[in-house]
This record gives sequence, structure tokens and C-alpha cells, in this order.
Amino acid sequence: MNGPHFAAPGSMVMPIPTLPGAGGIVPAGDPAPVLPTGPAADIIAETDAIKRMMLPSRIATRQRLENEINYRHESALKERTEVINSLKQQLEALKTGAPAAEVIAAAENDPEVQAAEAKAKKLWGDYNYLKRVAQDPNDPRVVRVKSQAEAADKEAAKLKYDRAVQMETGRRQGKANELIKQLELAERGKRSLEEQHRMSRKQLDDVRKQIEETPALVKEAEEKPPMFDPLRTDINMHNNILAGMIAQAVRLQYELKSPPRVQPLQPASTPAQKDSKKQIAATIVAGLMGFGLIGLGAVAYESRAKKVSSLVELKTTGPTAVIGVVPWTPDGTTARDPVKRADVNEAIDKLRAYVAQTWLARGATTVAVTSPLGDEGKSFTAFGLASSLAQAGYKTLLVDFDLRNPSLHPYAGVANGTGVCELLRGEADPRGSVLTLPNGLNFLPAGKWSDEARQAAVGGRLETLLSRLREPFDCVVLHGHALLTVAESVEIARRSEVVLLCTLYRETRLPLLRRAAERLTAMEVPYSGVVYLGATSNEALC
Repeated sequence: MNGPHFAAPGSMVMPIPTLPGAGGIVPAGDPAPVLPTGPAADIIAETDAIKRMMLPSRIATRQRLENEINYRHESALKERTEVINSLKQQLEALKTGAPAAEVIAAAENDPEVQAAEAKAKKLWGDYNYLKRVAQDPNDPRVVRVKSQAEAADKEAAKLKYDRAVQMETGRRQGKANELIKQLELAERGKRSLEEQHRMSRKQLDDVRKQIEETPALVKEAEEKPPMFDPLRTDINMHNNILAGMIAQAVRLQYELKSPPRVQPLQPASTPAQKDSKKQIAATIVAGLMGFGLIGLGAVAYESRAKKVSSLVELKTTGPTAVIGVVPWTPDGTTARDPVKRADVNEAIDKLRAYVAQTWLARGATTVAVTSPLGDEGKSFTAFGLASSLAQAGYKTLLVDFDLRNPSLHPYAGVANGTGVCELLRGEADPRGSVLTLPNGLNFLPAGKWSDEARQAAVGGRLETLLSRLREPFDCVVLHGHALLTVAESVEIARRSEVVLLCTLYRETRLPLLRRAAERLTAMEVPYSGVVYLGATSNEALC
């Protein structure tokens, strides 16, 4: 058996086994032993010798815990509380703050806001006219029209403010989500600090209790003389510093009085040197000039070909109101990600609700979907909008009028067979050419392109064909070619009650978008709006 042996006078020497996980008991004067923990601590009680050895460590632990609780924990908790209060104030400001001035200005492009302001303006005109005719401002008719005009002003102002709040919702929601994440992290950190504070407080109470249980040992430790004499220690340290300085001075004198180690044989010739400062300055000037020219070229190119880069920019600088925001991208990631696909379907349904409630409810039946140039998402928008209308209960016909570059039949999952080109040439009948898809949508493909079809697409045959197509359906969605490239798109837009201009993130140029909007204004299209594709998920929340 291992372990030290203890014997009382007149008794046998019995070995005491060493407990598992504990060091052996050492005599006084040796280093502090490793005390047993766990079950062993319950078996071996603390003796006076053990308490004497543990007392300095416990006093140091008490001091450390008091400093930690009184300074570090209190300061950290106060700082974390201030951060939490600041984040809560920012969240409250987001909830109650008014929309930005540029967003309120952008809300004036909303069709309903413009209609409400026009109504108020008309009522004020009627009021001024009646006041001049009646020559009595208190005439009942004058007073009634004035009250109606004031009510219309208030209604238009409230509608504009509500539209601005809706437009502001997306930006505020993104910022609010970020603040909520920061608030959760701060509160989690505060709870962790409070738990640390509680554990430190419990440890301090335990240590104080252990120290209070040995008052005589505490007094002995407090009255015990120091292990060293400060005065003597300072003198020794000063002596050592002085001796080192004297030795260094002696070595320096030897070095100064010794002969030189290296002697010059002959003076060296001065080499011809170039003016390095001028070379460096010329290099820097040339680099700055080149960088400046590149920057000016980039700025000039971006100014000339400014592309849509965000929803806020499109709303504030765009030529017409944005009625749809779809987080769809042409790279195919939307179809592979179920979450993104759900966001896109929700955005298409919101676009359908706006079109149905705002325009179809007013009697519009023909909706043309186009874009300033090609490859800007008009095919996806036209098919998605038509499918959503069909699923909402509208008897809908989707017509691919992009005769030169048809692209809707892959979305429908059918071949580009008999379609619009054959109907324009008089080679087929509309009833036999319209296909019914599984989702309930009726689809008419583009057909085979020819020069005869191109000539018929801008004449009386087009008007007759559109009239025949509208008869049995609640809504007809026309997918046209790019508005600024071919004549057929202009004819289609001119014969439609609603025209949707599709814009794609980092693809559509703002000057071309303005030009397309100006063309629609010149054609006096009753209703029009912009559909923004390629937006982020937060932007699509507006």
C-alpha cells in the first residue's frame, strides 16, 4: 500500500492509502498540497494546518471576486443595458417616424393619388366659379362646394401619406430586422453577464463563509510580518543599477581610447546619381493622371448608360409609378430554391391583385406586357400574371404577340404551333388555335413568322383579331416585343387599356425607360405602370 505512515505514541504504524485523484499529504514547510475534491473532500476534513495553507489563496480569491463584481460586472451590465435601451428607441422611432420627403414626393406618381388630387382641383375650380357667379361667399351652394373641396384635399393628402408609408415599409422592415437581431444579441449577452454575476456572487459568499470560520487564522495572517524588507530591497536594486551603469561607462572609455579598427586607403569616387525625387514625383503625377482619366471615363459612361440599381432609385427617379416588385432573376436560382420560388409567387399575386382591383375593376380588359428593350423579364411577367389571374377566377387568355422572337411556349410547356401569325394571315380560326393549359389558362402561341404577318400586325387585321379575341374572355394579356425596337409593339400598346413596362435590375437603362414611358404618354394609354424584377426579398415586401 502506498502513502505516508502516521503513528500515535504507543500504537502501531498504520499506512494511510492515498485517495484517488488527490496528492499525498506533505509535511509542513513543503509546497501547498493538492487537496482532494469530490467524494474525497467529504472524507478528509480540513485541519488547522490545511486551513492555514489555504487561507492566503482564499483571501486572494475573495479580493478577486470583489473586484470582478464591483467593477467589471457592474460596468459591463450598465453598458449592455444602455445598448439595449438605444436599440429599443431606434425600433420605436422606426414605428412612429414619418416617411422621408423623397418617398412622399414619389408617392405623387401613384395613379390613385393623382386622381384624388385632380378631383380636389376640379372641386376648387367649381367653388371659384360659383363664388364669382353668386357674388355671395355665404351662398349655400358655394359653402357646400367649398366643404367638398376641403374634404377632397384632406382625402388626397391622406391617400398620398398612406402610399408613402406603403413605399417606406420595405426599407424600414429591413432595418427593423437588423435592429431586432442586434437587440436579441444584446439581451442574450446581458443574461450571460447576469448569470456570471450570480455565480461570482455565490462563490464570494462561499469564500467569505470559509474565511469567517477561521477568525484566529485570519488575525494571524493579517498580523504576520512581511516576507521581505521594502527598504532593503530598494537599496539592493539601486546598487545593482549603479553597478551596471559604472560597468557600461568603463566599457565606453575603453572603446573611445582604442585605435580605429578600419582605416581608409583612398577616398572613393562619387558615383553619378539620378535625381530620384524627380523620378518619384513624375511617376506619381503620371499615375494620378491615368487614374483620373479612367475615373472620368467611367463616370461619363455611367452617366450616359445609367442602369436601375435599386427600388428606391426607381421610385424616386423613374418616369411612372412602380406597381409590382418581383424578386425574380433570370439565372435560374429561383426555380431551384423553394423559399425564393414562394417569394416570387407571392409577388406575382400582389401584382395581379393590384391590376385587378385598380384597372380591371374599372372596365379594362386588355393588358399589354412589354419592356424598353429585350431580355428584361417581360416573358416571365406576362406568363406569371396571366396564370395568377386564371387561378383567381378570371377567364384569361394569354397571347404571345412577340412574333419575331416568341418565348412564351416554353413556359406553357407546348410547341409553337398554329398561332397569331396564322390568324393574321387568315390561315386559321381563333377557336381552334387557342390552347387550354392544365392550370386553367388559355394560351395562343405566336406561330410561324413571315413578312405578310408583319404587314398585317399594323393594319386593320390586327384590330379585328383583337376584337375577336376579347369577346369570350374576362381579360386578355398580350406579351409584346420590346417597345422601342419594332412597330408591332407600338400597335399592340396603342390598342390596350393597360401597359406594364418591365425593368430588370442592373439591365434596364433609366434613359430608355423614360423614353418608353414618354411614348406611352404620347399614345394616350389609359393606364400604365412599371414592374421591377430582380429585387431583393426585403424590397418585395413593399
